[in-house]
Amino acid sequence: MSDYPIVPIPEPKKGEPLQGEVLFGPSPASPSPEPMLALLDLVSFVMDRLIEVPGTKVRVGLNTLLLLLPIVGDAFSSAVSAAILTIGLSVFRVPKIIAVRMMTNALIDASIGWIPVLGDVFNLWFKADTRNVRLLMEYAGQTDQGPPSTWKHWLFVVGAALLFLLVLTLIGVGVWSLIALAVRALQVRPSAAG
Repeated sequence: MSDYPIVPIPEPKKGEPLQGEVLFGPSPASPSPEPMLALLDLVSFVMDRLIEVPGTKVRVGLNTLLLLLPIVGDAFSSAVSAAILTIGLSVFRVPKIIAVRMMTNALIDASIGWIPVLGDVFNLWFKADTRNVRLLMEYAGQTDQGPPSTWKHWLFVVGAALLFLLVLTLIGVGVWSLIALAVRALQVRPSAAG
């Protein structure tokens, strides 16, 4: 006989697998979304708010430092923003207006971030990655049947679209003016002695 006591194995509850039994069929419930949100928040923290500038309340992250590198930094920063956006929108269900707002944040950050000095200064204030993760945290799990979208989100999206159209119009007028000036400067003027 063994010196070890015999411990009875409890009977499984109805629907639970037996010990050692392999189950085939429906997959278990999807994992909790909190770890993914925590990971996205960590990435946004590293990219936007990692270091506090001494003597100020301004926080900078890897994003600001990378934007100092001409093309590589901008491309990497835009890729990280796109990854946060892609993961966030593929894993979490958010109302459509929130998804549009998140895409607008990323687009604004990427387009202005490519402007040499202005993009760096703008990035210190805007912090699109942090904004997008905060929107995910606030609205994850809500569908279009949930609470209606607020007017602030619509105002932001419409305002960003109007601003984008204004900038495109100004660029178009500026290019047209430069072409007109160049054509006038290149025109051959008739000589006065004739």
